[in-house]
Amino acid sequence: MNEAIPTTSRHTAAPPTSGRLGDRLRLLRVSAGLTQTEVAGERFSKEYVSQIERGKTRPTQETVEWLAQRLNVDPAFLASGVSTDERGRVETLLAQAEALTQAHRYKEALDAYGDVRSAVSATNAAELDVRARSGEAWARMQDGDPRLGIELLTEARALAESPAFSDLDRAELVFRLGACRFKVSSTGTAIALFSEALSLAERTELPCDVLRADIFQWRSRCHRRQRDFEAAREDAERAL
Repeated sequence: MNEAIPTTSRHTAAPPTSGRLGDRLRLLRVSAGLTQTEVAGERFSKEYVSQIERGKTRPTQETVEWLAQRLNVDPAFLASGVSTDERGRVETLLAQAEALTQAHRYKEALDAYGDVRSAVSATNAAELDVRARSGEAWARMQDGDPRLGIELLTEARALAESPAFSDLDRAELVFRLGACRFKVSSTGTAIALFSEALSLAERTELPCDVLRADIFQWRSRCHRRQRDFEAAREDAERAL
């Protein structure tokens, strides 16, 4: 079992923050008073540690956890610059904002999203950024500002093109974008977006019955607005 290197007799400093994993590794190592050879131990070479610090190679999650153990730091902090506790705090704040939206307390929800915005940004976590933008957009639409909702969702949609996101994630964003378009009377665009969201949802293996029902319901509203009552009826039945 690998143990953290004792640092009680060495110079220590407050955990540094930096945008790159390699920079954090170097700063944490220097703060602990350790050489690259000491951090590498018997598992890696000094050259490999140097490559990580210079951004020439990206370590696996297993390696990040091993290096964090050597430095006696939180693996999440080494990987992203944000500790597990801080990320948990941000996720709790987002959940509270989402709960306010579900309770139809939209202005309070918007205040909550505003309060957590800087903390989300500090995590450098794309999934939290997308979650915050999507949630705020939905609250803004419900509060009567769908145009700003469109801006937020367009930004979130661009971020969600990353392979880290699933088709279900993208389907939710496209659905919400369609709802905002419906609210500004862009009915044809809304129908196209709802159809795209449905296609994304149907090709995922993740459960999405509620989302599918929501898509059909909103698309049915679009068809009714266009006086295509047969299509509206069909979508309404599919939503059941």
